[in-house]
Amino acid sequence: MTIPQDLHPKGCTLTLATPAEADFLRRLFVEIETAAMPVALPPLIQMLDQQHDSRMATYRQSFPQATDLIIRRNGTAIGRLMIDLTRRPIHGVDIAILPDWQSKGIGTAVLQAMCNTARAYGTDVSISVIEGQPAQRLYSRMGFEVTGRTPPHATMLWSGPAA
Repeated sequence: MTIPQDLHPKGCTLTLATPAEADFLRRLFVEIETAAMPVALPPLIQMLDQQHDSRMATYRQSFPQATDLIIRRNGTAIGRLMIDLTRRPIHGVDIAILPDWQSKGIGTAVLQAMCNTARAYGTDVSISVIEGQPAQRLYSRMGFEVTGRTPPHATMLWSGPAA
């Protein structure tokens, strides 16, 4: 699969995720889930490993055409973008940035790139988010609007041109 040029976030590159990135993707998931905790105990890490495996299986089943991409800054893996470019609207399956790289404009750049790609494809972008998460505020600032709710998730849609 060729990654559309418009999909590359400003200041970052995207590469196709390979089996070699499995450990990074697991670490990304665990770091995000434990970022607010003072200590991540081994039983918690084991539980999060199982949740990661379950989430990946769900993604593969629900979005079999999705492309799993690694977000890189200066060659270093700092996040993931899983996106289904075959759906209309384009669907952002998972966007995750390592905690040390959050609040540095990378999430905004990823969303802008997704919206630019959607514009080039003549479509919109949909995303599902857990309500109340900081990402939901970012999506709203970028012009995404809530179009549905299935607690605890909200479905949001970008129809342009705010990004």
